Amino acid sequence: MTPESFTSQLCAWIPASLIIQASQRLQAEPELAASPSQIVLQSPVLKSVREAAYLEMLEEFLSHFQLAPTLIEHAETIEGAHCSDDSRSILTQLRFEGSLSELRADSRDTGATRLAVVSERDFMADILLCPLRMLTDLVSGYAKYWRRAKQKEVNVFLMQSSDGSFAASIERRVAQAYGFDVGAFGQNDFLAPKSNYRSTTLLYTTTFVAAKPSLLNHFRALAVQVAASTLAPLPEHLARKVPHIKR
Repeated sequence: MTPESFTSQLCAWIPASLIIQASQRLQAEPELAASPSQIVLQSPVLKSVREAAYLEMLEEFLSHFQLAPTLIEHAETIEGAHCSDDSRSILTQLRFEGSLSELRADSRDTGATRLAVVSERDFMADILLCPLRMLTDLVSGYAKYWRRAKQKEVNVFLMQSSDGSFAASIERRVAQAYGFDVGAFGQNDFLAPKSNYRSTTLLYTTTFVAAKPSLLNHFRALAVQVAASTLAPLPEHLARKVPHIKR
């Protein structure tokens, strides 16, 4: 995933109301809107901003930040508001002009470690808050698993459970930061190891099955097929990655 695409995905977490509020504040109170402000980033999992490639992703997001015109138009539609041409021009030209400072490990009494401080103009801090928190939560969640996998020195084959490439790309970067070779996105992302693996999930949707009983039979047959496939030999390209498993 390119830095631009990564940043665009994170910007989707900016509430529409905050984009409109920023536009209004820049028009009504530009000096107050531009006053200094800070965002403290903290995590109950990460012990340092440099852990799990978190700092790398923070810097990538902030250095490529910009509001796409379509995002501003979406905010106007959702909020039923209209940005003036001047405000829209200012919003589309917004870039990160602040600083990112690393903090020394400090958990205080909250149970969460203070990792870094983002200093920016007040209206920009409002805009950046939600995507920064979303990134922190995602990295923290994945780090909890991959750190434990590293501590136990286990061999892992990554099977993505997310629907899109955004969360999957973040998990891959976190895994790589802990020393796991999980390859590039799109290579065997939805393949599971087939050695000593007997877990099968049956998808059951009550409404559909009630309307079409044949669907249940379809899922039953599919479950049997998936379970049977776990007995098949491990593919050659996976066997090379997991040498301790017999082919």
